[in-house]
Amino acid sequence: YANDSGLPDVERASAMGNLGMAVGSSFVIGPLLASALTSTYQGALTLALAAAALSGVLLLLLPAPEGFAPVPAAAGAGGGGGLIAPIRRFFSLPVMQTGGARLVVAVRLFAGLAFHIFQVVWSASLKSRFDWQPNDYAAFMGVVGVSYAVSQGFVAKALIKRAGGKPTSLALCCVLVLGLGRPVALWTHDVRVVYTVFCAMVMSLGVLNTLISSACANLAAGDELGGLFGMLDAVENCTGVAGPLLGGYLAASMGEVAAMCMVVACYAVNFALLFCFFDKHVASARRSGAGSEAKKAD
Repeated sequence: YANDSGLPDVERASAMGNLGMAVGSSFVIGPLLASALTSTYQGALTLALAAAALSGVLLLLLPAPEGFAPVPAAAGAGGGGGLIAPIRRFFSLPVMQTGGARLVVAVRLFAGLAFHIFQVVWSASLKSRFDWQPNDYAAFMGVVGVSYAVSQGFVAKALIKRAGGKPTSLALCCVLVLGLGRPVALWTHDVRVVYTVFCAMVMSLGVLNTLISSACANLAAGDELGGLFGMLDAVENCTGVAGPLLGGYLAASMGEVAAMCMVVACYAVNFALLFCFFDKHVASARRSGAGSEAKKAD
């Protein structure tokens, strides 16, 4: 939406930061609202349904970007092929033939798998270690939400600006914090360590997500950018199905240690991918984009 609105890079990054702050704020407001208004599972589901319905109404009220011309129906309707043809066109987008786009999709794939595998053992572990009640989970999610909002609104922009045209080291540090922090958070018996480590991980996740979003904006434009974001969403949705299945199988058959080993392995793969290819395929595209904008300004 920000890209179709024609926003420059600085304003687009600011818009992504504001969106991230809104997401983080929802992690704070949601649990507090649920614990204040209801004490039953059915009541929480009703509140969630009402919030989803309100979100849909607000989306309908969202104005179209200025100068945005919808694709005519005739142009969008390709010549048949059933369900296979749209999928084939989706994977044959020009942007998906670039190394940078494939790298970003792979990073999102392994990060999503790591997250969902970890979630299988995380909630049960909190209950067994600290005997948390619903209010404890609400307070924890509130801290997570504040951390993510601060990360997206302030920390990410400051760190990315400081990294300049060479954000590879920043991306590697984020993956390192995520990969090492999850075993510590899972196996520590000090709740203060859990809060501290999770705050660091959430902020690292916010910075990494901003880096990926900025990379997408420099790897593609227009319809291709929408296709790339669609591919990332599709990959994330697939990990939401495959991750819990894999994590549940590993935890049930070999224990939570096996699940955690898989989580760390996913982050290790991401670390290797970013170390080997991020600067060549993604950061270089970002620098060339900034250079072209500078020439236009001159």
